[in-house]
Amino acid sequence: MGNKRRRVLIVDDDTELINVMRIYFQRSGFEAETADSGQKALKLFDSFNPDAVILDILMPGMDGVKVCKAIRVDKGNLTMPIIALTGFHKEKTKEEILEAGANLYLTKPIDISKLIKHIKDLMPPDA
Repeated sequence: MGNKRRRVLIVDDDTELINVMRIYFQRSGFEAETADSGQKALKLFDSFNPDAVILDILMPGMDGVKVCKAIRVDKGNLTMPIIALTGFHKEKTKEEILEAGANLYLTKPIDISKLIKHIKDLMPPDA
């Protein structure tokens, strides 16, 4: 394994939450970028080239399901780990995001240390 730091893109319309998560991920050795909307996340995606995405489902404008589909279909990235988060669990939403290509569906509030472990477990060893 090289010296490349793993990159995580954190997407949520709650800017306080994404800033806290960014700090935790950086302290855990990740390079982390944040976006507070689906549109901003997709613009940042190509330049940042993340190894994983943490994605809120319910956001104004472009929701997490659309962002997930865009990553999987438009960006052609079928294997990168995507963890979907929501504060409002609905079984239908869970089915939609998993069908869109998310690897894992979690409800808020999130234990950030467990979230970091999930990301590490989903990433290939050489990511």
